Amino acid sequence: MSDTELLPCPFCGGKAKLKGGDYIEPVIAENGAYVDAEFESFPSWVECTKCHATGQDFDNGDDTDEEKAIEAWNRREN
Repeated sequence: MSDTELLPCPFCGGKAKLKGGDYIEPVIAENGAYVDAEFESFPSWVECTKCHATGQDFDNGDDTDEEKAIEAWNRREN
């Protein structure tokens, strides 16, 4: 994850959170035992935790998707 700080929501001022990205999902057998893990990749985007406004999502399959999502969220009109 990026070290870049997320700006507050431009609509309500709420706290923003990076969402999506890479995810490892455990595979559980019928008896409840952990047997494997599956790697999944989801688009990265930023979402306001208060009003749920979202930024653009990025899913180009590269390591910069999170950075691009943060940059898009932090972009403001003057």
